[in-house]
Amino acid sequence: MGIFLKRFLIALFFFVGASYADTVGQIRISGNVSVDSTEILTKLSSVSGGLLLTENIEADMEAIYAMGVFKDTISAETERISKATVDIVFHVEENPYIKQILFVGAQSFSPEELLLSTNSQPGQLLNYASLRLDIQALTNYYHDRGYVLMRVKEIIEPQKDEVLTFVIKEGVIEDIFIKGTTFTKEFVITREMTTHIGGAFNVSTLQGDVRNIYNTGYFDDVNIDPPL
Repeated sequence: MGIFLKRFLIALFFFVGASYADTVGQIRISGNVSVDSTEILTKLSSVSGGLLLTENIEADMEAIYAMGVFKDTISAETERISKATVDIVFHVEENPYIKQILFVGAQSFSPEELLLSTNSQPGQLLNYASLRLDIQALTNYYHDRGYVLMRVKEIIEPQKDEVLTFVIKEGVIEDIFIKGTTFTKEFVITREMTTHIGGAFNVSTLQGDVRNIYNTGYFDDVNIDPPL
């Protein structure tokens, strides 16, 4: 039996009793439950009947991890079948299952709206590749609608509760200052504004507020600091 190959821990792999003249017999996957072995095998460089090559097995473990649905504990071992033939066994551990997805801190859109933009969905395994796309998709969804200060602050992976949580910071307005007025009361200005303290900053909404204030006819010019 060959020694275990630990991803991220060993850069160069050696096989006890194996040589570069060895031929690969069967390739087996161990530890997968939801992901079919056939799907995993299509990602591999090692093939039955081919030469046993260390670089192929290194690439195979990277390819399995790149699927996104396995933890970073992927390992491999060889089992000698005959004098010149060895089987390869890849050991994997699947990521947790997603039962529910929460968007903590999201006030401007409903969970149903945000869920339409994510690759991750309830009923799937947690997929790290999908999470990277989800961060960009959620950011684009907000920014395209004027919420340019929004960011995904944190992702909390499913545990026993099987809940995937996106912690979102929408960019809440803490205060609004109005300067330059002499005779006009402040409420005359604020009544023209949709933007308000405690709401999420939206550049499109604020631009509309500026137009509304200017259209009252009370002011020669209306500027925002910092400029939009």
